[in-house]
Amino acid sequence: MSDMSEEGVRSEPASEENIPEVEMDTNTIPPPEGRDVAVSKEDAEAEVISVSTGRRWLWWVLGVIGILLILSTVAWKMGWLHRAYAHFNRAQVGLKVQEGTTFVIQGATVTLDGATYTTDSNGKIEVTTLLTGTYPVVVRKTGYQELDFYLTVHRGDNGLQSIAMTLLPEKLYSITGYIQDYISGQPILGVTVTTGQDTTTTDASGAFSFTKQPAAAYTLNVSKSGYITKQVPITITNADSVTASLPLVPAGSVVFTSNQSGKRGIFTVNYDGTNREQLAASTGEEFGQQLSPDGSTVAFLSTRDGLKDTYGGTASKLYIATLDGKTVKKVSDSISQGVFNWSPNSRYLYFESYPTPDYSQLDRQVYDLAKGTLFNVGVGTDFSGFSPDGNSIVYVLTNAAANGNPVTYNLVTAVIATGQKTTVINQSPNFLYDTVYSADGKSLTFDEESNSARVYYTLDLTTAGATPQQIPAPTAAAHTYITSPNGKLKVFTDTRDGKTDVFLSTATGDTNLSNLGVVVVDTPLVWDTSGSYVVFGIKREGEQALYVVSVNGGDPHKVTDYYDDSAYSQQ
Repeated sequence: MSDMSEEGVRSEPASEENIPEVEMDTNTIPPPEGRDVAVSKEDAEAEVISVSTGRRWLWWVLGVIGILLILSTVAWKMGWLHRAYAHFNRAQVGLKVQEGTTFVIQGATVTLDGATYTTDSNGKIEVTTLLTGTYPVVVRKTGYQELDFYLTVHRGDNGLQSIAMTLLPEKLYSITGYIQDYISGQPILGVTVTTGQDTTTTDASGAFSFTKQPAAAYTLNVSKSGYITKQVPITITNADSVTASLPLVPAGSVVFTSNQSGKRGIFTVNYDGTNREQLAASTGEEFGQQLSPDGSTVAFLSTRDGLKDTYGGTASKLYIATLDGKTVKKVSDSISQGVFNWSPNSRYLYFESYPTPDYSQLDRQVYDLAKGTLFNVGVGTDFSGFSPDGNSIVYVLTNAAANGNPVTYNLVTAVIATGQKTTVINQSPNFLYDTVYSADGKSLTFDEESNSARVYYTLDLTTAGATPQQIPAPTAAAHTYITSPNGKLKVFTDTRDGKTDVFLSTATGDTNLSNLGVVVVDTPLVWDTSGSYVVFGIKREGEQALYVVSVNGGDPHKVTDYYDDSAYSQQ
């Protein structure tokens, strides 16, 4: 082919005759499409062998990986990996909790790895189940600031690590309250209140207060002369303790008869109905009690001796007992039917008795509690009363008619301790009634019936041989008054508009104290020794009870149910 330009050449198809024969090399393989170089047969076969071998290795690798995956999955499911990891990564640590760098803290709670531990008496805990790593830790103890931190532990024993806690400032609180009289509801001034460490007294409003008190359990001791001491438990947690009212029960006991057990017995009880106790119990019956003015001794009748009178009846004798029941004494072996009176000073007890079971003779005597002796007033006498100091008595002696002389009457005073008797009026032709001492004990008043009329007299005891002086007839009392021990107040019962109540008599009028309308008239009104409270009986459907009320106000309070013996008393 010549070097001619492409423009001057014309291509014509070649005929078979014109195609030259080409000799083929059987050891040569034409190059694959895309290759420019022919590959020998040996090289091609080698390449095929190489590809086949690579594929076999790939399958082997994939198989091994699959087996490893299966084994790993089984190990995971069986926990082998966890155990192996835990075995080779186990850690333990001790923690010591203390206040600053000094005092160990027992009872602190430590939360670590989902578990809570409590420190021992040395302030320590031991944790042996940890794996290496970092854990949040929370330490708590009441009164200390809470700790919150992270703890990193390494493989093996991490030793004892100290944790310092800071003591919180103590929070302080107040205790306040008010003390009032249980019966009247009035505030009480000067009540002593103690917490065990601190002491204060109530003001005029009955209020008391303690400040700067730590949270704790307290027992308030509340006391004042004339009241029963009271213990009041309170607990301060996270707030001030406020007591709206603490009623204080006046000291003293109501003495009464009860047949709750089926027979009569004498009982004592506090004004609020608590501490009910039987006094001087026996196989017989006890009843008809009277409490001495000083509230220390009870006089009462008892059938404990089993005495029978001439007519087959059960006879009673006079006994006395201290209010606590520890001392019981028989006053006389004579039969007593319940006529006895205490002296104002509580030393003497006047009584009437029958020395024989046929009741043929009546004796009048005075028992001396201090000496245990009897003073014989005498036969044919009529007891009038004690002097204000309680050391003397006055009585009327009847002089029987003799030798044509008519019956006459003497008015006699006697000093009990010495037995000295003084006839202050001799041989009066008329019986002398209603003889009483004046408040100062220096004179007597009495009356006599003369010419069918009552004549009233006063007699001066300070002048020997004084003669009675006639006085105007006193104004008849509208009611039967019961005077307080200090002589300043008087109470009485009255029925108004069909309702019977207890009234306090004052200069400005009468005050209804009970306001119940069901007061028992036959049950006597009895003052307490301070002259502040009055006990009375009521009877209504379903209830027969003793109540107490204050002359200073307030509603009546029920004391106890009782047996209506028309005889009870109080301290």
